[in-house]
Amino acid sequence: MKTKEYTGISINEDEIVGLTGHIEDNLLIIDDSLCMKRKGSVSQDLAMFIQQYSLQNHRLGIVCNCPTFTNIVSFNGDIDCVADFIKWNLNDLIPWTRSEYTYDFCLRKDDCENTYIYIVAIHRKTLDEINKAISRCQAIVSIIDYWPIPLAYLYTYRNGFITGIVREASIQLWCW
Repeated sequence: MKTKEYTGISINEDEIVGLTGHIEDNLLIIDDSLCMKRKGSVSQDLAMFIQQYSLQNHRLGIVCNCPTFTNIVSFNGDIDCVADFIKWNLNDLIPWTRSEYTYDFCLRKDDCENTYIYIVAIHRKTLDEINKAISRCQAIVSIIDYWPIPLAYLYTYRNGFITGIVREASIQLWCW
Protein backbone atom coordinates (compact mmCIF):
# COMPACT_ATOMS: atom_id res chain seq x y z
CA MET A 1 0.00 0.00 0.00
CA LYS A 2 1.40 3.39 -1.02
CA THR A 3 1.44 6.17 1.53
CA LYS A 4 2.28 9.84 1.04
CA GLU A 5 4.69 10.66 -1.74
CA TYR A 6 7.96 12.42 -1.03
CA THR A 7 10.34 14.21 -3.37
CA GLY A 8 13.90 15.34 -2.75
CA ILE A 9 15.04 18.14 -5.06
CA SER A 10 18.59 19.38 -5.54
CA ILE A 11 19.32 22.62 -7.41
CA ASN A 12 22.72 23.65 -8.73
CA GLU A 13 23.84 26.13 -11.39
CA ASP A 14 23.31 23.72 -14.31
CA GLU A 15 20.34 21.49 -13.47
CA ILE A 16 17.62 20.45 -11.06
CA VAL A 17 17.42 16.79 -10.10
CA GLY A 18 14.86 15.00 -7.99
CA LEU A 19 14.00 11.61 -6.54
CA THR A 20 10.40 10.68 -5.78
CA GLY A 21 9.43 7.94 -3.40
CA HIS A 22 6.98 6.68 -0.82
CA ILE A 23 7.13 4.88 2.52
CA GLU A 24 6.15 1.23 2.47
CA ASP A 25 6.61 -1.09 5.47
CA ASN A 26 8.81 1.58 7.11
CA LEU A 27 11.12 1.71 4.07
CA LEU A 28 11.58 4.54 1.57
CA ILE A 29 10.89 3.14 -1.89
CA ILE A 30 12.36 5.23 -4.73
CA ASP A 31 9.76 5.52 -7.50
CA ASP A 32 11.42 7.78 -10.05
CA SER A 33 14.35 10.05 -10.80
CA LEU A 34 13.78 13.42 -12.46
CA CYS A 35 16.09 15.90 -14.17
CA MET A 36 15.80 19.27 -15.89
CA LYS A 37 18.48 21.58 -17.29
CA ARG A 38 18.47 25.09 -15.81
CA LYS A 39 17.51 27.93 -18.14
CA GLY A 40 16.53 30.89 -15.96
CA SER A 41 16.36 32.05 -12.37
CA VAL A 42 16.04 29.64 -9.45
CA SER A 43 12.43 30.76 -9.03
CA GLN A 44 11.46 30.18 -12.67
CA ASP A 45 13.28 26.87 -13.01
CA LEU A 46 12.05 25.39 -9.72
CA ALA A 47 8.42 26.34 -10.46
CA MET A 48 8.73 24.80 -13.94
CA PHE A 49 10.27 21.62 -12.47
CA ILE A 50 7.49 21.20 -9.87
CA GLN A 51 4.78 21.80 -12.47
CA GLN A 52 6.41 19.69 -15.22
CA TYR A 53 6.58 16.64 -12.94
CA SER A 54 3.25 17.35 -11.12
CA LEU A 55 4.90 17.53 -7.68
CA GLN A 56 2.49 20.06 -6.13
CA ASN A 57 0.97 17.46 -3.75
CA HIS A 58 4.26 15.78 -2.81
CA ARG A 59 6.11 16.49 0.42
CA LEU A 60 9.17 18.35 -0.85
CA GLY A 61 12.70 18.51 0.47
CA ILE A 62 14.71 21.09 -1.45
CA VAL A 63 18.43 21.80 -1.29
CA CYS A 64 20.03 24.58 -3.25
CA ASN A 65 23.60 25.66 -3.84
CA CYS A 66 23.56 29.19 -2.45
CA PRO A 67 25.82 31.53 -0.50
CA THR A 68 26.01 30.61 3.19
CA PHE A 69 28.24 31.54 6.06
CA THR A 70 28.87 29.42 9.16
CA ASN A 71 30.54 30.23 12.45
CA ILE A 72 31.18 28.32 15.67
CA VAL A 73 31.55 30.44 18.79
CA SER A 74 32.49 29.40 22.31
CA PHE A 75 29.84 30.56 24.79
CA ASN A 76 30.36 30.83 28.54
CA GLY A 77 27.19 32.67 29.55
CA ASP A 78 23.80 31.60 30.82
CA ILE A 79 21.95 29.49 28.26
CA ASP A 80 18.89 31.73 28.66
CA CYS A 81 21.00 34.64 27.31
CA VAL A 82 22.09 33.03 24.01
CA ALA A 83 19.62 34.98 21.87
CA ASP A 84 20.75 38.27 23.44
CA PHE A 85 24.41 37.32 22.98
CA ILE A 86 23.83 36.67 19.27
CA LYS A 87 21.73 39.81 18.86
CA TRP A 88 24.47 42.04 20.31
CA ASN A 89 27.37 40.26 18.54
CA LEU A 90 25.79 39.42 15.20
CA ASN A 91 27.75 42.02 13.23
CA ASP A 92 31.00 40.46 14.49
CA LEU A 93 29.82 36.87 13.88
CA ILE A 94 28.53 37.25 10.30
CA PRO A 95 30.44 39.46 7.83
CA TRP A 96 27.44 40.39 5.66
CA THR A 97 25.13 43.39 5.90
CA ARG A 98 22.25 42.46 8.22
CA SER A 99 19.55 43.11 5.60
CA GLU A 100 21.19 40.63 3.18
CA TYR A 101 20.74 37.42 5.17
CA THR A 102 18.69 35.41 7.58
CA TYR A 103 20.24 33.09 10.14
CA ASP A 104 19.65 30.27 12.57
CA PHE A 105 21.72 28.75 15.34
CA CYS A 106 21.95 25.76 17.60
CA LEU A 107 23.60 25.45 21.00
CA ARG A 108 25.65 22.38 21.89
CA LYS A 109 27.86 21.14 24.72
CA ASP A 110 30.83 18.88 24.16
CA ASP A 111 31.99 16.06 26.45
CA CYS A 112 33.97 18.54 28.58
CA GLU A 113 30.81 20.63 29.15
CA ASN A 114 32.11 23.47 26.93
CA THR A 115 29.20 25.26 25.27
CA TYR A 116 29.29 26.28 21.60
CA ILE A 117 26.94 28.27 19.41
CA TYR A 118 26.80 27.10 15.81
CA ILE A 119 25.46 29.87 13.52
CA VAL A 120 24.42 29.52 9.88
CA ALA A 121 23.49 32.48 7.67
CA ILE A 122 22.00 32.33 4.17
CA HIS A 123 21.53 35.13 1.66
CA ARG A 124 17.89 36.22 1.54
CA LYS A 125 17.93 36.57 -2.26
CA THR A 126 18.20 32.82 -2.88
CA LEU A 127 15.70 32.00 -0.14
CA ASP A 128 13.25 34.53 -1.63
CA GLU A 129 13.69 32.92 -5.08
CA ILE A 130 12.82 29.49 -3.68
CA ASN A 131 9.82 30.94 -1.82
CA LYS A 132 8.55 32.55 -5.05
CA ALA A 133 8.69 29.23 -6.88
CA ILE A 134 6.90 27.39 -4.09
CA SER A 135 4.17 30.04 -3.97
CA ARG A 136 3.86 30.19 -7.77
CA CYS A 137 3.05 26.50 -8.11
CA GLN A 138 1.19 26.19 -4.78
CA ALA A 139 3.41 23.40 -3.48
CA ILE A 140 3.05 22.18 0.09
CA VAL A 141 5.97 23.16 2.31
CA SER A 142 6.10 22.80 6.08
CA ILE A 143 9.64 23.96 6.88
CA ILE A 144 12.27 25.99 5.12
CA ASP A 145 15.66 25.41 6.69
CA TYR A 146 19.23 25.72 5.62
CA TRP A 147 22.29 23.54 5.77
CA PRO A 148 23.69 22.25 8.05
CA ILE A 149 21.20 22.93 10.87
CA PRO A 150 18.97 19.94 9.88
CA LEU A 151 22.02 17.66 9.98
CA ALA A 152 23.00 19.03 13.39
CA TYR A 153 19.48 18.42 14.69
CA LEU A 154 19.36 14.89 13.27
CA TYR A 155 22.71 13.77 14.70
CA THR A 156 22.12 15.43 18.06
CA TYR A 157 18.96 13.41 18.61
CA ARG A 158 20.21 10.21 16.98
CA ASN A 159 23.82 9.50 17.93
CA GLY A 160 25.93 12.58 18.68
CA PHE A 161 26.75 15.77 16.84
CA ILE A 162 28.74 16.06 13.64
CA THR A 163 28.96 18.94 11.22
CA GLY A 164 31.46 20.28 8.75
CA ILE A 165 32.43 22.45 5.83
CA VAL A 166 33.06 21.07 2.35
CA ARG A 167 36.07 22.74 0.78
CA GLU A 168 37.46 22.38 -2.75
CA ALA A 169 39.56 19.29 -2.04
CA SER A 170 38.62 18.35 1.52
CA ILE A 171 35.95 18.19 4.18
CA GLN A 172 36.49 19.74 7.61
CA LEU A 173 34.37 18.03 10.27
CA TRP A 174 33.56 18.83 13.90
CA CYS A 175 32.28 15.98 16.02
CA TRP A 176 30.96 15.99 19.56
